[in-house]
Amino acid sequence: MKNKIKPILLTFFLSLTIFSFGQTWGKFNYQAIIRDGNGVSIKNQNVNIRFQIFDAIAAGALVYQEDFPNINTGGYGVVNLQIGTNGSIPLKSLNWNTKSYFVNIQMGSPYSDISPNRTPLVSVPYSFFALSSIKSDTAKYAIATSSPTLNLTGSGITTVNGTYPNYAISSTEVDGSISNELQTLSNNPGNVISLSQSGGSVTLNFTVSNNQLQLNGKDVLPLTSLIPPGTIMAFGGTTIPDGWLLCDGGSYSTSSTAKEYQLFKAIGYNFGGSGGNFNLPDFRGRFLRGVSGSTDNDPDKSNRAASASGGNTGNNVGSYQFDVFQGHWHGAFLSSSNGTPGGGLPDINAYNKDSNKRNDIINGSDAITDGSNDTPRVSKETRPKNVNVNYIIKY
Repeated sequence: MKNKIKPILLTFFLSLTIFSFGQTWGKFNYQAIIRDGNGVSIKNQNVNIRFQIFDAIAAGALVYQEDFPNINTGGYGVVNLQIGTNGSIPLKSLNWNTKSYFVNIQMGSPYSDISPNRTPLVSVPYSFFALSSIKSDTAKYAIATSSPTLNLTGSGITTVNGTYPNYAISSTEVDGSISNELQTLSNNPGNVISLSQSGGSVTLNFTVSNNQLQLNGKDVLPLTSLIPPGTIMAFGGTTIPDGWLLCDGGSYSTSSTAKEYQLFKAIGYNFGGSGGNFNLPDFRGRFLRGVSGSTDNDPDKSNRAASASGGNTGNNVGSYQFDVFQGHWHGAFLSSSNGTPGGGLPDINAYNKDSNKRNDIINGSDAITDGSNDTPRVSKETRPKNVNVNYIIKY
């Protein structure tokens, strides 16, 4: 019977999918979509297909051939073939153990190659080879040889060698127990992880060194992934922890090889420095204040100075403010001639403008009060109650 599709089949595109193999002994399934030269699937037509296997290399010898005449493409242009049904030799007789094979598809009447041809046979019936050498390190097995199917059960380490139907089986139970391969982990107090079935235990010792979180002395996580460089916090100790520096205004190298380089990338010269060195903030004996930003919470934000040479000024991180006392007036309005009370409050604006009048406001000695009845507390600064801490910065 002549094929209806004519020689245009020589330019057809072919897609191959191996859906299953080894389901029937010595056979495997092959599915293809038949398309014309424009890539459109050819539906509901009969085609002649020849399946060939070549030995070892693309130019190797023909070792297997099977014809499938008058195969209908169906409603989707798909053909389904079972390779090994009526071939030139039994498929299982090929040397699947050590050799590689190439597939070639021919179509038409007479048969002729389609492109591409002689492609490697990759995910193919190499389950045939599985019957000749089987090794497992997870279980100890019993094998039934009455059919090509292997039934493996048990535990341990077992090796199955040989070719069907003659197999050599050897097995070894490593520690003499068939139950301790399955372990249960449990977390005991003190960071101790224990294994069931006499499996022993391991202690998890977490430490910090070289800016790394370490487990049993091995680096597991850089601290920079948890706490970014430039982070400042109050510290209640006197020994500065690894990965941190005291905020004492110290100068450090900006070199990319320096351990403080990531800190420099975070804060730059905000707190002083230039060129090859940058300064840490100096928070010794000082309070911290948030940058005023777009608010007027700091009415003198534009007048802030650099905390060290080269540092930021004004409304920026790192700028410094001197201590001040908010301006106001105290006055005891007495007569300048005899010390007797005057006849009412004077014009305060006139006193503010006239230094001579201001000097006349108070007669007598200066007095210091603090609003309490005990001994007055005086100092060189105005301050709230406070507690000392060390400010430290992450590098």
